[in-house]
Amino acid sequence: MRNRYAQIALTYTDRWSMRAWLILTAMLVAWLALTRQANFSERLPMLMLGGTACVFAATIVTSQVKEQIADPRSALTPGFRTPHLIVGGVLLTATTLGLASYIAWRSAHIEGGFGWPALRIWPPGYVAIVMISAAAMAWMGYLQSPPFIFCVMALGAVFVMPISEPLNWQTISGRAPVTACVMLALALASLIALWWRMALLNEEMREYHRLDSFSPNLKLSMTGDRFYRRSAAAEVGWFNEWLRGAGRIDRARNVLGASLMRRAAHWRLAISFARANPLFGALFGMMLLVMDYFGGLHEGKGEQGVLIAVPILIGLVVPMLIAGCTWPRRWYTLAQDALRPATRRQFLAEQGAAMGWELMSLWFWITVGALLPTIWYRPHWLLSATTLAMLALTAAEQVLLFAVFVWIARYRGTLFFTWTLTLLAVAAAGFLFVHEIGHADDRLRIPSPLVIAAVLVVALPVLVDAYRRWLRTDLD
Repeated sequence: MRNRYAQIALTYTDRWSMRAWLILTAMLVAWLALTRQANFSERLPMLMLGGTACVFAATIVTSQVKEQIADPRSALTPGFRTPHLIVGGVLLTATTLGLASYIAWRSAHIEGGFGWPALRIWPPGYVAIVMISAAAMAWMGYLQSPPFIFCVMALGAVFVMPISEPLNWQTISGRAPVTACVMLALALASLIALWWRMALLNEEMREYHRLDSFSPNLKLSMTGDRFYRRSAAAEVGWFNEWLRGAGRIDRARNVLGASLMRRAAHWRLAISFARANPLFGALFGMMLLVMDYFGGLHEGKGEQGVLIAVPILIGLVVPMLIAGCTWPRRWYTLAQDALRPATRRQFLAEQGAAMGWELMSLWFWITVGALLPTIWYRPHWLLSATTLAMLALTAAEQVLLFAVFVWIARYRGTLFFTWTLTLLAVAAAGFLFVHEIGHADDRLRIPSPLVIAAVLVVALPVLVDAYRRWLRTDLD
């Protein structure tokens, strides 16, 4: 029996996110344990990094338990569900309540630096703020509901704004003990309710089929698996059905003999986020609007950076990160789809056109959404030479990122390998963007047209080489 619980605990190490979390958290704990004296600027990052680690741990553990329980084995195998819930509950308690308590206790006993402002830490107050955030993230990982996720993100944005700063510091310093106790009680009660909900989880509950979309576990399933049927989108709620556009495939037209783009539009039914693309843009736009309004970020010396550079940088980075987490799942259906009446060259060209179309759609909507504060406060900046050149640079970099990803995906490696290389490519693109627009006096610089052309010159040969290599790739 003891070995059984140990085996269940070892399943958490299969997730690359948990491995990365363990390594980074071990470094943080060692930093706290070895530090004897720290000033304000050092203790504050300790608390922020520690709280972030606890919040992410809640999401990772909850998603793992949900994936184990939302499985036929949990209903068919005797004694399957209870041990998994117990192990998950112990790990959740240790990685959130236990870790947050240690961080608060250790930080309170570190001596402050001479001449720096005092940072008073009341452990229960710090733990309360961390736990209420961890509880929200745990429910978000369990429900996988877009409305709930958007609400949590909006509340989280307000929570870190200057308008909430007095309440946060009063809670952490112990000047608002009642608030801290209420927050901690609500967090613990919500986590208990979450575990009770998972104990009763069954296929008749809407969230049963809402699994982590970014999970690295790609399961090879039969085509009859109801999780992969389009009806599953309707079973988890009307909003998800509308968001995914699940009913579009019931109205698919005959595209035999149609043009390349018409057939690519047909294949987008398999990879497209449907109506989620404009929603992604609206989400980023609303978040930035709220942050700019309450934080006053659009006023002051860095106004151009906040209203132009940051939104366009979001439009550069986010689309490839979203697409890179979902496109690898197409590997398991490519061989079957390749049996359609089309040559191999035509089939791969259609898949590439569909993927490129989807990526540019993501880039367009997210960029437009992120620029909503600019449209609201400084609409005349949108047509400036600086803004247009920055948009041209990010569009060219999207082509390069797409070419790199298509080249990498041919190897069909692990998701950790694919995501790591994709993340490095996105980071390099972001570094190039920041380098091109940066200026010594904080004024934005117009990106060089030669750099934009150079990005396209590099991207096109990579894309052509990837296409030729895909022609020789086995799709089984």
